[in-house]
Amino acid sequence: MDRLFENLKKFKNKIALIGPDNKRYSYRYIAEKAIYMNSKIEKGSLILIIGSNNIESIIGYISFIKSNNVTLLLDKSFKVDYVNEIIKRYKPNYIFSPKEYFKKTTKGQSVISGQDYNLVKTNFGKHKKINKKNLLLLSTSGTTQNPKFVRLSKLNLVNNTNNIISYLNINPKHTTITTMSMAYSYGLSIINTHLFAGSKIVINNETIFDKRFWDKIYKFKVTSFGGVPQFYELLKKLKFEKMHLPHLKYLTQAGGELDKESLKYFHYVCKKKKVKFYVMYGQTEASPRMSYLEWNKLNLKLGSIGKPLKGSSFYILDKKKRYVKKPYSIGELIYMGKNVSLGYA
Repeated sequence: MDRLFENLKKFKNKIALIGPDNKRYSYRYIAEKAIYMNSKIEKGSLILIIGSNNIESIIGYISFIKSNNVTLLLDKSFKVDYVNEIIKRYKPNYIFSPKEYFKKTTKGQSVISGQDYNLVKTNFGKHKKINKKNLLLLSTSGTTQNPKFVRLSKLNLVNNTNNIISYLNINPKHTTITTMSMAYSYGLSIINTHLFAGSKIVINNETIFDKRFWDKIYKFKVTSFGGVPQFYELLKKLKFEKMHLPHLKYLTQAGGELDKESLKYFHYVCKKKKVKFYVMYGQTEASPRMSYLEWNKLNLKLGSIGKPLKGSSFYILDKKKRYVKKPYSIGELIYMGKNVSLGYA
């Protein structure tokens, strides 16, 4: 499969998404919705999505990726002034965003009016010099809201998605739950991998301190979830060791370094619960995951980022750009793989 989300129809009436209101949406429904949305978009367009963890936003993202146009993804939490600056700078042909954004951003013609989202065709002309190798533009830093974007290609996304599915053995029997913004590369990667594998995703906007988050995990028999270090620090404070989660099969941690005491804690607790705990390393520039630490070696390799994904490699260079082979040496980490981005916009 050389295109992301080309296999949606294959899973037919299997449930793909469960909305915040617990309503279920099948793969067939998403595929049909994507065909309709893409029929309203001209080829060779730049589409701006102001995304959030809801059904319309995720279906819009899937549709535009399938359309093979260039998609630029921002988060709903970004300041409106920043969004306006991006619109001014990049001149998108379409904007897909929450309805309230249209009162604050550029004017245009409404093409699709959904329950919470609108697709608007702007007054900007088509881009004559658009690079068709670009498929998705992702912000390098959602917190600083820097207008520099990573340019990801079809090959980048498909390669990384397939590698992660293969390593974590993600399959149609799995169910995950959103714990991060879809505009954050790690959160988006979880969406990509699970939908590409025919799994189920529970759309969530609650924090782990909210009872409704855990109610969803129990009700929908969630088998996995992922998080950044802060997420796991909070999970530890909630006494994860005392939680009864009978359907949980594995956890993934990325987005920064988790301290060694917490790693020991999760290794011990997960081993006791028969849950696999995977430490992964990545960057938006690598679509985004680059390596994994085998769950059964966590106690032996505390602090390690593990092995590179299949078909990729790590090197360490010293100050003179020479390869470093001596253990425990300091140098610059170099990564090579088909998931490495095209550069920056």
